[in-house]
Amino acid sequence: AVDEDGATRVRYLYGGEGVAVVTTDGKVTVPPLLFRLAGGLPANPAYTTNHLFKARIKAVDPVLPNSALSTTITFMIKSCAMGGPVPLNTLPDGSGLWTKSGGQTTPVFVTIGQARCAETTGLMVTPMIADRITCLSLGKVWEPVWIEPPQTLVQCQLGVECMAKVEAVQIDFTSQRQCWWSGRAGGTRCSSLMSSTLGVVMDYDLISANGEHTAWPDSTSFRNPGVVRVYPFKGRAAFPLPYVADIGRRETFCLAARNNATETRVSDCWSVPHCVTVQVMGRKPRTLSPSISSTCPDRTRNDISQYLKGECPDIFLCANSDTFSEIVLHAIDDDEGETVNIKIDTLGLTNLGQNLGDPTNGYSAGLLNTSVLVYPLNNPLADVYCRARTVDPTLPVALLPGVPALSTVQCNSGMMKVTFDLDFATSGNSPITAMTDPHGYRYATFGEDKVLCYTMTDNQAAVWGRGLNNFYSRCHIVRLRGPPVFEINPMLPLDSPFLGIGPNGLGTGEASIDVLLGKSFNFTMRARDPNFEDSINVLFLQDPGVPLDGKLTDQVCVDHGTRTNLQANGIYKTYTNCSANAAQLPGNFCPTVSSPCSEAYRQVVWTPQPGSEGSVFRVCAIAKDDKGYCASSFTRRNPSCSPSTDPAAPCLLDPVQGASEAATPQGFYGDSLCVNLQVTAPVPYWENYTVPSDNATVGAVETLGHVGCDIRYAVAATDANYDMAIEIHQDTIMPRGATLFSVRSGSTAEASFRWTPQRGMEGSTHTICFRGFAKVSFKSHLSPEFQETTVGDELPVRCVRIVVRRCKYCVGSDDTLLTKMKEYSVDMNWLRLWAANGNDDGDPLTMQVEDPGVLSTGLLGGVENGQLLNIGPIYRLLPGETLHQVAARFRTTVKGLLDLNPDIRSETSVREGQDLCMIP
Repeated sequence: AVDEDGATRVRYLYGGEGVAVVTTDGKVTVPPLLFRLAGGLPANPAYTTNHLFKARIKAVDPVLPNSALSTTITFMIKSCAMGGPVPLNTLPDGSGLWTKSGGQTTPVFVTIGQARCAETTGLMVTPMIADRITCLSLGKVWEPVWIEPPQTLVQCQLGVECMAKVEAVQIDFTSQRQCWWSGRAGGTRCSSLMSSTLGVVMDYDLISANGEHTAWPDSTSFRNPGVVRVYPFKGRAAFPLPYVADIGRRETFCLAARNNATETRVSDCWSVPHCVTVQVMGRKPRTLSPSISSTCPDRTRNDISQYLKGECPDIFLCANSDTFSEIVLHAIDDDEGETVNIKIDTLGLTNLGQNLGDPTNGYSAGLLNTSVLVYPLNNPLADVYCRARTVDPTLPVALLPGVPALSTVQCNSGMMKVTFDLDFATSGNSPITAMTDPHGYRYATFGEDKVLCYTMTDNQAAVWGRGLNNFYSRCHIVRLRGPPVFEINPMLPLDSPFLGIGPNGLGTGEASIDVLLGKSFNFTMRARDPNFEDSINVLFLQDPGVPLDGKLTDQVCVDHGTRTNLQANGIYKTYTNCSANAAQLPGNFCPTVSSPCSEAYRQVVWTPQPGSEGSVFRVCAIAKDDKGYCASSFTRRNPSCSPSTDPAAPCLLDPVQGASEAATPQGFYGDSLCVNLQVTAPVPYWENYTVPSDNATVGAVETLGHVGCDIRYAVAATDANYDMAIEIHQDTIMPRGATLFSVRSGSTAEASFRWTPQRGMEGSTHTICFRGFAKVSFKSHLSPEFQETTVGDELPVRCVRIVVRRCKYCVGSDDTLLTKMKEYSVDMNWLRLWAANGNDDGDPLTMQVEDPGVLSTGLLGGVENGQLLNIGPIYRLLPGETLHQVAARFRTTVKGLLDLNPDIRSETSVREGQDLCMIP
């Protein structure tokens, strides 16, 4: 007997006829048939053969005072004649049967099966082979019929017909004293000793006598095996099936069997009774969440060994979710008046959280929140009452103010919520960590997958006062999942560019990169999945796309080889089956997991084209994995719930399926990574030593030129990023003999303007303008050839206005006044030149000539030139004055004036106010 209230022992009460003895530990015995020996012969037996001993037994709980008695078990024990059959005994290890004396025995109760292929050692083949020829060809044993120990417990469900099949066989021990249920080297299978001559019948009449149960034999004649089918409760007219009032009932019926041996001393002797207990089971709570499958068993062991092959659907916790992961534990009991209770089990190293029984290896308690048990069919005020009712179903509801009448309180639907934030933990064990590979790349990775185990139970025993509470425990593997994350490498800033490194060690912020026109540029978008076994794709968003002429390289996968498929806590990472000839883990899974493409990268290659300077181009990439779990198998907290995760007040709104819009059945998309490409515009400037005007808007700088004197102007422009060019402005008319020489090129371009005015240019004015601009050489998508063009805005034009003076000329250091005097005028002589240059004339550019035979040299306009000589004074024509009048006035000739002023073509081409060089 089993005490369902958990007492450590039960006591048996008994009564009946004869001297049957029932001990307090439940053993029923009768004394042997005693004989007195007289002269060596038996005489006066104490009991006769065929004596019936009736045993009636009840059990009581000796711990609880005035406890109810169990139902009564009644059966008969009949004495047999000497030399009759003897009962069979079970081998000590339960593996078979034995008899002390051999020979005839009473029938034995067994369970019979048909046709199986077994090992010679008795171990069944997996999978079973149902073909005899195949079985024998493999050197195994084919058993047409096999027998095993009998059934002793039948559990009946409410509303479902219940049947117990009782089977007895006659075994012939004429040549054997023991046999085994299954094969054993050198042993005999019990099935091979089944008698072919004797049959069996059972005394089933008493089962139907009480009117509740019915029993029917397959045959009323002797058969081997003999079969009786017992239908509990089918004898009741009103309720032929178990119903709610039967919950917790345990009824026991016993049968004995005898054979049809020709000797009455054998055939009249019945076997030891075989008893079967019928237990009426209340309905277990039904699991509404998490989802279960037909392969999800109730836990029968104190570990997770039953759940390593994905027997129960995995629970997924997904990072990058819009809200917390939310696991709902929800069960409902269909039996009237019963209350559901839920608790989370702790099973050591596999537990999800440090606050769920694994303080060392569980994940940070700050990420996990477990709510109290609530009853969603009720007003929340009734939750406290229902929680108390799991222990005491007689608790009066009136003790709780504000709770409605008991008839409206429903405690049969219980729910508990577990929320988990799959993120970096600030303290304790973190489910996500940032790692650095040997090449300096920082990436995110998950810790071990864990297990969540729970037990759901009702309070049937307390409600009905009998039976056991119905419960079941299950475990689900909890998988940590997340989308690919872009890596960062501080040593390679253009490999997945970020603005910086965040507090969790990964990249953060949006980077901006300066790029140059005409310069080929590339950067990399590199991502890695935190789940080693996933494969990823790196994609670029169409909006904003890539710049014109930009190219995307094909994806390159980084193969990270293989890792073990078995985590340290005994959980398989994947359920991948290997081929039949490959090595496998105990679960028939591959021993390793490959990672051919958990990391991948693509590059953007671009040469910015002229016209894009100063623009900003945004390029965005996103990476996705190849798993859809976070879209189809993940639930998150309803966004309509309040932000609070108070365990005492869980949100009753249903969770939302899917981590976010980024979680799709085709894969989980991570956060995008965007890079701003800033095309640097030219910022040119004129160098300070450039001689022309600092600002052309104020007009050209006026400088003086002289016939025979070299003029040189340095012109230079610089840009920090681009090559510069300097040219004569297109509106400038270059004077005869003037040139622009390139001194250097590159980011600083320098040129030199050179010119020496000649005779005939006296009095002329020349404006020379220079342009400076940046230039690039590039290839476009329209042409594979390099092209060169200006870019950006040109520098303001720099100009210089050169006025060639009259009556002043440069002479070389080897010249004298005597050699130069006839070059200027027929009227010139060296005395006149000396007179014009022998005294200080107030012009800083001229030098005083002290020796007419020696002329000096000097710097003129920063250029080494000969000495600047005065030819004569400058005279400005008065209104109406002619060359003839001027010549007459200064005692010279018109021809002499024209010689000294070669820019005047004729005497009629002069104008009022015109300057004339003249020698009086």
